[in-house]
Amino acid sequence: MKFSIDIKLEVDQKQFNFHINKVYHGKIHSIVPFDGKVTITGDFTLAEKTEIENYYISLPLFEEDYTEELYKQKYIESSKIGQEHVSSVTSKVALKITTLKVSVEESEVYKLGEEKTFIDLKQGEFYTAYQSHITFTPISELQVIYNETTQFMKDFINSNYPTEYHI
Repeated sequence: MKFSIDIKLEVDQKQFNFHINKVYHGKIHSIVPFDGKVTITGDFTLAEKTEIENYYISLPLFEEDYTEELYKQKYIESSKIGQEHVSSVTSKVALKITTLKVSVEESEVYKLGEEKTFIDLKQGEFYTAYQSHITFTPISELQVIYNETTQFMKDFINSNYPTEYHI
């Protein structure tokens, strides 16, 4: 069966696709938004077609499983960004050791002091990482790296988090 529904601008097309693929898994051949319509092709009964149309009409609405999936994808993306930053910091500290600007012991104190921050960044939890980070005071030779991390987290939080989290 193939049918079309008029597109509603306020509908999150990704939410619609997520729900339809979840509920009618294996029955969907395609969902194509084009020229003001969403065309759905699949192996449906007439009752299922009506369910799909009614679901689309009811949008936008809050669906916990869809919202959870969105959050999960954001955390996956954020954790990659956090991991990259931690790797960058680690390489900068290693360079300071190599150039004899800090000792191995001083670098270990820095890594220990930032341990929770680094763990949280790797998990994509920037606000939590920031809260941990600001409780640590580095030695002067590592202050620039510390300040860069502070600014990096502030920028990320202020660009990606709701305003009540902004710093």
